[in-house]
Amino acid sequence: MDFFRWLMIGVCLTGCLIPDRSGAYAPSQRFGIAFSKEFSSYASKDRDTLHSPRKAALLSACLPGAGQFYNKKYWKMPLIYGAGAVGGYLIHTNYSDYSKFRKAYIYRNDDDPATIDDFPYLDGEQLKVYRDSYRRNLELSVILTTAVYLLQVLDATVDGHLYNFRVSRDMVAQAAPALWYRPSCTKGAGQPVAMLSFKLTIPY
Repeated sequence: MDFFRWLMIGVCLTGCLIPDRSGAYAPSQRFGIAFSKEFSSYASKDRDTLHSPRKAALLSACLPGAGQFYNKKYWKMPLIYGAGAVGGYLIHTNYSDYSKFRKAYIYRNDDDPATIDDFPYLDGEQLKVYRDSYRRNLELSVILTTAVYLLQVLDATVDGHLYNFRVSRDMVAQAAPALWYRPSCTKGAGQPVAMLSFKLTIPY
């Protein structure tokens, strides 16, 4: 009796673990597939929610381009570092020239014959003009470089918010010519007016 009892139990368990001829899964398999799909959906959702726009902004604020790397926008990093290199070069060049003309202008007006500037062919007024010009260029270079820095932080933040946004391939935008009949107070149809119609199809 015990042998036949265990044989029947084995047959039942085997029937639950293999699919039938129609291709449908046994209850245990259907449960396993449903559980795995549900678990995969939750895992995918948790993985997507781990992407933080705040983290992207902080990374870009600490190291320019790091937020773009975090958002997987690798092509933006050379642009950021290229703009930063240009800004740094302009700041260095304008500051160097501004310091030279500022020092020369101070030497020219200190009433000390022992101090000789590097621009003896320029008078005091010309030295002042050059000094003010390079100071203005220096200020503009600092402003532009700061703007590039802030823009890359903003860009990383926006990309962080749009990281999980996906455009459906089924979305269709169509534009076609059409005729619109202007309403008329008299009998009959109104005057036809040519226009361009737009149609946007968004799948649900």
